[in-house]
Amino acid sequence: MLTINITRPLRSEKGFINHEYHLQSTPGECLGISGPSGAGKTSLLKMIAGLMLPQSGFIQYNQDLWFDKSKNLNIKPQHRSCGILYQDPLLFPFLTLKENVLYGSKNKELADKYISFLGLEGLKNANIDKLSGGQLKRAALAQLLTYNPDILLLDEPFAFLDERWILKIVDLLFQIRNIEKKIIFIVSHQKDFLASITDRIITISNGKTIKESYINHFSCRKAAIPSAYFSKPAI
Repeated sequence: MLTINITRPLRSEKGFINHEYHLQSTPGECLGISGPSGAGKTSLLKMIAGLMLPQSGFIQYNQDLWFDKSKNLNIKPQHRSCGILYQDPLLFPFLTLKENVLYGSKNKELADKYISFLGLEGLKNANIDKLSGGQLKRAALAQLLTYNPDILLLDEPFAFLDERWILKIVDLLFQIRNIEKKIIFIVSHQKDFLASITDRIITISNGKTIKESYINHFSCRKAAIPSAYFSKPAI
């Protein structure tokens, strides 16, 4: 189980607002993170991953404390079993696509599996600056999945992708969720879309986390994704 009880002041249009994040998630659960721009959605992912320091509280995964302000404890990102996919992919321009995918992992078999599944086989030796936005996004996702963390933190994972790849990646996440029992966080502005593919949605509003429960609609079926989602940008 992942337990998050943390606070941190974040800059907003009205100045600094103290954000409070209180939530729990169990293995095999997919959570949607919703809220307006600047609400602190990406900041939550960064604090879970250890890339941003909370001001107070604690983060615990199973029996391991990742952060506890009262104990002056902060586990480094590389020692937390989680990985983050940014809205704008962060890849090394001096490495090939496959070298990027293998960065942080030596599992060539797993890398080849995801490179193939995500339609990147013919580009594995290509330079990063030769790839389109959608190809970069799929390469970054392949890198994250090859790293194989217990917790996937996905910030607008479907941005830059067309309908075909959105549906295929939803299918992949569905399998990872059910078979590998990973915890998945998906940040998106599209609340209807999140409601169709996640177990529940955590809405961040005025610096607070509000739980909204949904029946599990997480599915690879096209019908589960509102057609309106494809008529406008994903970001």
